Amino acid sequence: MAESQNEVRYYRMDEIMKLAGFKTKQTVYNWMKRGTWPRQIKWGARAVRWPADEIHAVCDALKAGKSENEICALVKQGHAARSAAVPA
Repeated sequence: MAESQNEVRYYRMDEIMKLAGFKTKQTVYNWMKRGTWPRQIKWGARAVRWPADEIHAVCDALKAGKSENEICALVKQGHAARSAAVPA
C-alpha cells in the first residue's frame, strides 16, 4: 500500500540502522546524545520510533557532506517542528 501525502511514517531501530548504516544500537544513542541524530518518540511500554522525515533529512545532510554543526541545527529544527505540531 502506498503512503498518502498526509500519512507520517515512523521507523523502528532496525530500520534506521539499515538506512544509516549503523552497526550497533549504541551508535544511534551516541549520535542522539551529541545532537546529531533525532530523538526517539515513545511508542509504547517498550517501543520507540523515529519520524521518517527527520531521519531522511539527516541522512541527506550526511550524504551532502554537511558539518556536524549544520546537522545539529537540522536536528533541532526537526525537534522544534515536532513540538509545534503536538496539540496543546
